[in-house]
Amino acid sequence: MLGGRPIALVTALGVGLLATPALADPVVIVWPGSPTVQVSQAEAALRAEGVSVVPWATARAAVAEHRVVDAAEQQARRARVEAALGEAQASFLRLEFEPMLQALDEAEADAVAVAEPGACDGLWELAFRRGLGAGARRAEGDEAASLVHYGLALALEPDRRPLGELYGPDVTAAFLDAVQVRAETMARPLALQVHPPDATVEIDCRANTESAPQLRPGLHAVVVRAPGYRPWARVAQVGDEARLEITLTPLPPELPARRLAVSTTDDAVDADSPSAYAAVMAVAKGLGADAVLVASTGEAGFRVRPWGRDGIGATVERPSLEQAAVVAVGLLEHDGRLATPAPGVLGSDENGRPRVASRKPVLRTWWFWTIVGGVALTGAAVGLGVGLSGRQTAPGRLIVVAR
Repeated sequence: MLGGRPIALVTALGVGLLATPALADPVVIVWPGSPTVQVSQAEAALRAEGVSVVPWATARAAVAEHRVVDAAEQQARRARVEAALGEAQASFLRLEFEPMLQALDEAEADAVAVAEPGACDGLWELAFRRGLGAGARRAEGDEAASLVHYGLALALEPDRRPLGELYGPDVTAAFLDAVQVRAETMARPLALQVHPPDATVEIDCRANTESAPQLRPGLHAVVVRAPGYRPWARVAQVGDEARLEITLTPLPPELPARRLAVSTTDDAVDADSPSAYAAVMAVAKGLGADAVLVASTGEAGFRVRPWGRDGIGATVERPSLEQAAVVAVGLLEHDGRLATPAPGVLGSDENGRPRVASRKPVLRTWWFWTIVGGVALTGAAVGLGVGLSGRQTAPGRLIVVAR
């Protein structure tokens, strides 16, 4: 028979199972993947679901503190370029071509570093005046060097010309010779390899997305960036059989927010970029977050891609940012790892949008705990019934009647 102890054990087990809470969601940061996304909407929706959220404003402030320092450094570079251009102009007017060329050469690295699409004036002026100085000096090889630097100016801005009233007919004619040489030179594919592979590349102040961009032989300004890496900015010589391989140097990991600020130009990140993933996750970890939800606009509304401690998850697309964020957090384990089996897209819904499985861990689903509660209650009831049916009564007497 069952005594009191087994009954108490079964009852305690049932009560304990009923009292055990489901595992909590991970602590997340919602990070913009598009400049126009208002992540506060997603943050509010997640908090309403009981998810702990580190405010994006906190992460942004941590990075912005270092962007201020980087912006000051960039401004200092621009100031050095302006000073070099002024010094070169003064040397040119004094017919002192050696110091003119030296000042321009020393400023080249700064000019390339601050150049960006839509803001390439300083580098154009430097390239033009470098050609101007070589043409005026007229030493051996200067004529060819002048054409090469004029060619760089044309690569940066093909339609821009020097002011004839400022530099005179001889300079105008020399520059037009460079225009003619450029027109007669055929562009060829440049075998370009960058490491890491997801780095962004700008060539001649224009964004490049091709692995073999078409370039004319000569000088070209190349800028390569990737989150977490030191930017690479140079004037590169491209030949007839050109191949350019660039390997970026990782920035020191001790200050994650500093790494991100120095290696990126804005707050929005590419949700598909492994480099951005590593750099942003380091910042998130320092702020106490287990995972990051990258939010961006999509064709059917909004996209949210979870970045877990162990990798990049599947993209969730929904009509509203709030819906996408709530579904995306379900692709994460309580400790910030991606749910297993790995999340994926399961066809499309009736509106043609990708149908994404939430794949919550079993311990975090309502039906699991309903079953556990039912089993616990049933076990407690059965144990109690068995115990009551086995209760001992006071001993009786056996009467034998003999006839």
